[in-house]
Amino acid sequence: MELDAKITAALIGIFGLLLASVLSAAGYFYRSVLDSKRSARVVLYMLFEIRYVVKQELSCPITEADESFDRFHKHMQPFKIDEEIRLIEPLMKSKLESANTGIKKASVDGVLERMIEPYEESLKELAQKSPVLAFKLKGIQKHLASAQTRIDLIKNLPEFHKELLDGFPGKLTGPLPERISNLINKAASDSTLEIKQNIMEEIEQNIMLVAKHCSIIDKHRSKKLLSIKEEDLNLEYYQNVDEYFNEFTSELMAIAKEELDAIDRKAPVS
Repeated sequence: MELDAKITAALIGIFGLLLASVLSAAGYFYRSVLDSKRSARVVLYMLFEIRYVVKQELSCPITEADESFDRFHKHMQPFKIDEEIRLIEPLMKSKLESANTGIKKASVDGVLERMIEPYEESLKELAQKSPVLAFKLKGIQKHLASAQTRIDLIKNLPEFHKELLDGFPGKLTGPLPERISNLINKAASDSTLEIKQNIMEEIEQNIMLVAKHCSIIDKHRSKKLLSIKEEDLNLEYYQNVDEYFNEFTSELMAIAKEELDAIDRKAPVS
């Protein structure tokens, strides 16, 4: 009986050690998973920030100025001053373009370069818990390093055709220069669009790769955020612009009415 009791106690002790080992391993695994997801969420946030900055860098102040002016012109139509509006169109578009460029420069200038180092640090932290995922994401380092170069290329493409034409020996005459210019402009436009798409696709693919690692909820939310169309964001922005123009034209109409009333009061009675 005494032997049986000792065997039973030994078995209970062994079972306790096994249970403690299993619980310890499970706890370690659970903590590792949590730490991995936490590190991945930091990387996910950084990728969304990088996407925003690159998207702003790729926006076109000239196009935005044209859109803003067209909306302003629409709001001014009740005043029947189309000719006067067209006279100030070049100056106003130039001012709008300058303002848009200044806003973009203030919000994202140099941010892309400054984000590379913290992004690398967040990847190193993720690599301690999920080295395979961190290795898959490392390809974006080359992308980030060359993103600014490609962005500068986009900005310079519209002027490239002029430099190319100037480089031809002699002076080209007839329809050939215009045909060459149109051809180069089209190639520049197509290349610009392709470069923009490639840059954004690289970033968004990495976003979804990290989001899948985080959780189903993070994956769903990331996919939903990425699905928001540029047109929807522009609509929201220009709705705010329209509200400003509505207020501006209302005040302008009130001033005009006061001026007309003053003229009527001064007019001699016949």
